[in-house]
Amino acid sequence: MGRRGGGVAAVGNREWRARVGAPYAKVFRIGVRAAAGHAERRSAEAAIRDLGNLVLNSHLCFMRSDCARLLRLDRPLFRKDLFMKPSIAAVCLIVLGGIAAAPAAAQNPAPAPTPKAAKPAAKKSKKIVVARVEGKPIYRYEVVQAFQGLPPNFRKRGLDAVYEEVLETLIKRKMMTIYGRRENYHKNAEVRRRMKIAQDQIIREVYLDKLIRKYLTEDRVRAHYDEFVRRNPPTDVVRARHILVSSEEKAKSLTKQALGGKDFAELAKSNSEGPSASRGGDLGYFAKGEMVKPFADAAFDLKKGEVTKQPVKTKFGWHIIKAEDRKKREVPPYKKIKPRMRQEVWAKLGENFLQQYREQAKVERFTFDGKKKLPKMPVSTAVTPPKAGKQ
Repeated sequence: MGRRGGGVAAVGNREWRARVGAPYAKVFRIGVRAAAGHAERRSAEAAIRDLGNLVLNSHLCFMRSDCARLLRLDRPLFRKDLFMKPSIAAVCLIVLGGIAAAPAAAQNPAPAPTPKAAKPAAKKSKKIVVARVEGKPIYRYEVVQAFQGLPPNFRKRGLDAVYEEVLETLIKRKMMTIYGRRENYHKNAEVRRRMKIAQDQIIREVYLDKLIRKYLTEDRVRAHYDEFVRRNPPTDVVRARHILVSSEEKAKSLTKQALGGKDFAELAKSNSEGPSASRGGDLGYFAKGEMVKPFADAAFDLKKGEVTKQPVKTKFGWHIIKAEDRKKREVPPYKKIKPRMRQEVWAKLGENFLQQYREQAKVERFTFDGKKKLPKMPVSTAVTPPKAGKQ
């Protein structure tokens, strides 16, 4: 994974436990171990990113900023030995803990499509009761929203396959809410404190969302696409396979076998020491500047179907390369990548607003011990934030 330390213990640190409470910290630690387990054939970063999406899509906004901070990929990652096999029940454990629920629409300019089984008409769906807990209804749309908050690999199974488990999780959540209200926990000081944090989170999200939507026009998205096309002219690309070994002698022997007609993909599967071995050495399409120079030069000198006559030496070892195809890489049509362009413009607008408002806000910054002032940020006049009023 490339980094050490941290582990699940990082999630249970004192500062975080103090803010969200020991019970939630415990549920979160257990849930991390189970939910992150779907990364058996993927990188740890992808697993943490999926788990981060669960947290960021939570209704319980008071936990999201803390969890998101702890799940940043520039932090030490969770250890591989803690990853376990995926389980919908384990993911629902996180849901029960209040960490995963419906996606926050204000944060998602382009949400993932809902499966066909989860596309009931909005008005009818709200009227369909799928369970009652102590007389209180749970509606079908709540099941759909909870399903949409699950990691992609669980959503691929379809709503029908996980319906009862998701429903049972919602029942347990509703049950605990009802019992808590019966004991007047809605008046509890800790609940009120967390509600204030949640309100602040929602206000800043909705406010930024409104600012962005005001400027997220079709013309702006189209202009971003045109600029993207200008910066990415048609480029020659090669699709290649390679066999990577650490010994020059073995590389020469494999080169002879490949030139002699042996199946290159099978040779790669049996002999390559690189991560692409399981794919028969397939590296997909790449431009010349996307590979180290000796490798790229050799690959682009080959015609379609040719194999390097001599092994190629790079800092990674000795390579035998086969060119599978050559073509021009062009930017897809606007309609095909419009969602991506829209997301990029959305992100850029958000960053611009945050930076511009930050530069103009009256802020005092201090050192970690609070004893010395830090220098002020440079002031810009790009935008004019609203005047201060009642908070």
